[in-house]
Amino acid sequence: MLTKVSTYGFRNLLDQEFYPAAGLNILLGENAQGKTNVLEAIYLLRHARSFRPGGLTDYCRWGQSAFALAAMIQLEGEARQDLRILFENGKRKATVNGNGCATSQGSLRSGMRVCGLFPETVAWLEGTASSQRRYLDQMIVNIDGTYLPLVRAFHHALAQRNALLKMSSYPGWDLAMESWEEKLASLGSRIILTRRFWAAAIQKRVALAGKSWPGDVRVEISYTPSGEDWAGEDQAEELQAGLAAGLRRCRPEEKRYGATLVGPHRDRVRFFNGGVDLKPCGSRGERWLAAILLLVAEVSLCREAGYSPIVLMDEIEAELDNCRAASAALLVEKFECCQVFATSLGKGALWAVCSGKSQVFEVRQGQLRTAA
Repeated sequence: MLTKVSTYGFRNLLDQEFYPAAGLNILLGENAQGKTNVLEAIYLLRHARSFRPGGLTDYCRWGQSAFALAAMIQLEGEARQDLRILFENGKRKATVNGNGCATSQGSLRSGMRVCGLFPETVAWLEGTASSQRRYLDQMIVNIDGTYLPLVRAFHHALAQRNALLKMSSYPGWDLAMESWEEKLASLGSRIILTRRFWAAAIQKRVALAGKSWPGDVRVEISYTPSGEDWAGEDQAEELQAGLAAGLRRCRPEEKRYGATLVGPHRDRVRFFNGGVDLKPCGSRGERWLAAILLLVAEVSLCREAGYSPIVLMDEIEAELDNCRAASAALLVEKFECCQVFATSLGKGALWAVCSGKSQVFEVRQGQLRTAA
């Protein structure tokens, strides 16, 4: 839980501190006042990158070249921790309780977990295969604390093999290639099994959450590994052996492309509603509906894993009809054990259902004030 958030030089937000409540916090204001920037600051503290496109220099206030974010975090049954991120002179620096660490590891060391729903993340459902894999991976990272280091190790090995594919005249090329393929097969098989397990677990929770919605809602996740003959293996040893064989078999073609064409970085993740693929055929409202149910499932599994994630929700009032928007607002009650930050224009279903049960912050021209 965040007990204090500080922003300095970030987007259009003023240099300030604010103290959120333990439960639901509504950020109330008109368009372009900075509500989403507050959510982005919290998200950035967790993930070291934004849900929006762009680089670190884009986060700086107009005309400036540096920003800083800080948060005081109260963990369950533990002392408070101080997490800070500083961007200056083109470099990032993160500290936890004053001790320096890799920026990407800062929030992990602090124990902070953030689950979010934004227009940008909903767009992942209609985006490229890479963005749809990212959607699933982001949920797994929040639920399973061992997954992020595994993915990072895989992508490091992948980069090494891709570089080697472009250096076929390198002395000892065959031996080096076998070494990196063995590493990729080991890490890749673990990623596939982890994705398969959590995709099934998320699917079950989504089905439960969908029963509380009006009408027939059946959001489904389809996960297909990129291999052929080995993709259906359930045992780690067989899956690893099949992936290693696939890498060896594709070497000649991969030399021409200079890139690895087999592995979990090529897996296919698809999202359906009532059997209809949401990417080519789903409406904007259907994608938002699916994303809300996926968020409910993600938070539920985080809680089961022993975490109380911070939940961020942006603009959910604007994308659904009145009936479904009211149902979405009621789903906030499922986050009663979590700290929630939600933006609102003050005239939708979320505001009507939750305004009397929350801490309200008015956001105007980048300044947050506690509403009377």
